[in-house]
Amino acid sequence: MRFFHLMTISTISACLLCTLALAESTSSPETKTPDKIVAWVGTQKVLQSELRQFTKNIPPQFQAAFEKKALEQIIEAKVFYQLAKAEKIDKTQAYIEQLETARIRLMAQNYIDQKLKSRITISDAQIKAYYQNNVLKKSDNKIKIHVKHITTKSMEEARAIKTRLNQGAPFDKIMENKSQEFGKFKGGDLGWITKGKMPPEFTNAAFALEKDQVSSIVKTKIGYHIIKLVDRQEVTVPPLEQIKGQIRNELISSRLSSLKNEQKEKFNIRYISDKSSD
Repeated sequence: MRFFHLMTISTISACLLCTLALAESTSSPETKTPDKIVAWVGTQKVLQSELRQFTKNIPPQFQAAFEKKALEQIIEAKVFYQLAKAEKIDKTQAYIEQLETARIRLMAQNYIDQKLKSRITISDAQIKAYYQNNVLKKSDNKIKIHVKHITTKSMEEARAIKTRLNQGAPFDKIMENKSQEFGKFKGGDLGWITKGKMPPEFTNAAFALEKDQVSSIVKTKIGYHIIKLVDRQEVTVPPLEQIKGQIRNELISSRLSSLKNEQKEKFNIRYISDKSSD
């Protein structure tokens, strides 16, 4: 849902610029198929084509929810557009400067969409290679573990706690007290981790434990740890078909970044610092 929220903000922001730019246009409309009216805002129409601009790049499973939110955003924009026109906001210097900035961004984005993205083709072979090299190989460690740990500053204190644990003292109670002393990142419930997320000494000891087993004392740069393994699970690697679209988008983004850099290299770009004498 976080992806949908971020996508909503960025997509609506971009498309509202297009909506307002169209409202500013005084050119004659081209002859085309009649457009369906989806709402009225006073005397202004909201057309299906405007709404389509918002939803065309949205995954099908999100379109219904997104369309309703997009329509409300368009309506709100048209309400305040009419109020702004009545107050002659479009004649102010601040508005003129902002409009020029928006025009530059829209021109740049249209160039990228029409001239650069159109040059990108991603084959099934490229997607398969990415999957093998970046999904399967990085998922070699297919086990994740849920761990808790108690951290102390000294070996003596760690030994005392270990003795208490061996005598039946509750692990969680001691952990909570030490977590408050050290902070949650230096002691407490770490949740689910995979290999490589913690120092090697900690990782090796934690992954060697059985469920509900408590480790001996482990020394790291942070301090002295006593680790408890809560549970372990296999990491599920999604099949290629399930994430094929995601991989395609990743490859497109990477290729587009390279094409953009190629274009930028054609210009004499210089950054002027405050200390520059130029």
